[in-house]
Amino acid sequence: YLIWKLVYGEDPVRLSHVDGDGFNNRLDNLKLKGAKQKPVRKRFRTNQLPSQTQLQEKLNYDPETGRLSWKTSGGSRAREGALVGSLDNLGYLNTEINGVRYKVHRLIWVLVTGELLTEKDLIDHIDGDRGNNSWNNLRKTVHHLNSKNCKLSKNNKSGKMGVFWITRLQKWG
Repeated sequence: YLIWKLVYGEDPVRLSHVDGDGFNNRLDNLKLKGAKQKPVRKRFRTNQLPSQTQLQEKLNYDPETGRLSWKTSGGSRAREGALVGSLDNLGYLNTEINGVRYKVHRLIWVLVTGELLTEKDLIDHIDGDRGNNSWNNLRKTVHHLNSKNCKLSKNNKSGKMGVFWITRLQKWG
């Protein structure tokens, strides 16, 4: 029940196991009794980026402005010369290629360097502006280094990252 609630955000009233094994709690083995099985949510696939050659056939990139555009028309939104991507709720540009969604800054990295990224590889926007995909604003990093350039919380009273008030000791920690 917890797995279903975490993935779909709702309490299942009657849940069953497709294969009858009550210990097999994989998502593809769970379904609501008397209902069609819900499809697994579409996720960003960071480990299956197109190759540099595939991207060069479809996209144009201006490293100074950070603008990525379509070379050829390929759908209602993918018109020749049109800018690639739409903003998500976090401020990143996303697009779809062959039915798979990608973050635009990751596509740019592969397009320019030819390097295929792993899931652990992050592309950081140096100035913190997630919409600024100019080449001099992108760098490859890993999670623990990327988390160091977070902005200070609006509730921060010390003015320093990682410093907090310890009430019982009446001092900063």
